[in-house]
Amino acid sequence: MSEANALIICTPEYAKSVPGVLKNELEWLVSSAELYKKPVAVITASPSIEGGDKAHESLLLTLGMLDTVVVEDGSMLVPSVSTKFNANATVKDENTKQELIALIDSIVGELDT
Repeated sequence: MSEANALIICTPEYAKSVPGVLKNELEWLVSSAELYKKPVAVITASPSIEGGDKAHESLLLTLGMLDTVVVEDGSMLVPSVSTKFNANATVKDENTKQELIALIDSIVGELDT
């Protein structure tokens, strides 16, 4: 990860939290400074209508401990995720598509500065 100029982390909600494997990986990086001031965008997807808000908050707290920089417009919740994508994982919801484009534009824009 240290070679990456930026990160986009996309995670499902699991039991109203971040999946243990992702949380564990990030916790191993706390003392490494590997993600220090690295631009990050975060997407949390959930089958619930809340969009994984608790998992999202937890992930943002962990990223704060890693001293990353969540870019402007770089935070996105995808509620009722099964209604937003088709069986081929193609975005079928226009609002979700536009949010994803804005998120990607924001992290790319951060690299241009």
